[in-house]
Amino acid sequence: MAIKHKIRTKTGKPKIVELTARRAIIEQCKECFGWETNPRECSDSLCSLYPFRTWDTPKDTVIFDNRGLGGVNLKTLLRKGG
Repeated sequence: MAIKHKIRTKTGKPKIVELTARRAIIEQCKECFGWETNPRECSDSLCSLYPFRTWDTPKDTVIFDNRGLGGVNLKTLLRKGG
C-alpha cells in the first residue's frame, strides 16, 4: 500500500511522492546522510530504522510477534521459515 506524502528533496524543495513503508525508510536514510552517502553504508545501529533497512537486516534483530510468544531472533525465524 502506498500513500501520497510531501517529502524534502536534495535541493530542499518539497515534492509529493507515493510512499510505501520501504520507500519511506530509504528516503529518510538518504535525508539523514545529507544525500552525500549511500544509505547502505550506514553503521548507526542505534538508529530506530536500522533493523528495517531492506538490504541487510542485522542477525541480532529481534522480532516480536503478536501471538504472545515474545521475541524471536531473526536468524532463527528465517531458518524456521517464518
